[in-house]
Amino acid sequence: MHGPFLPIYGSGAIVILLATLGVRDNLPLIYLFGMISATILEYCTGAAMQKLFGVRYWDYSSHRMNLNGHICLFVSLAWGGFSVLLVKVLHPPIEELAQIREVVKR
Repeated sequence: MHGPFLPIYGSGAIVILLATLGVRDNLPLIYLFGMISATILEYCTGAAMQKLFGVRYWDYSSHRMNLNGHICLFVSLAWGGFSVLLVKVLHPPIEELAQIREVVKR
């Protein structure tokens, strides 16, 4: 698997959506919860892939403030921004579409 076809991307979006369910009306908490949950997932996935399969799909070793090259502060902060974008902009129309389909199905 290469490029945008890695399951980690969809998993990351789902983890962020689940982690922010209770705080959808609070932008700072969306940012914080999304950043933390995505960073934990990124670290666990990176460490597991390296240990189990001997591969590294990303390596932040050259970045400042990294942890074993699996995560770094700059990317974690970006995860927070992506979380706000996902929860407030990208997901609402999809959620609305799913609700419309559910009503039509009844």
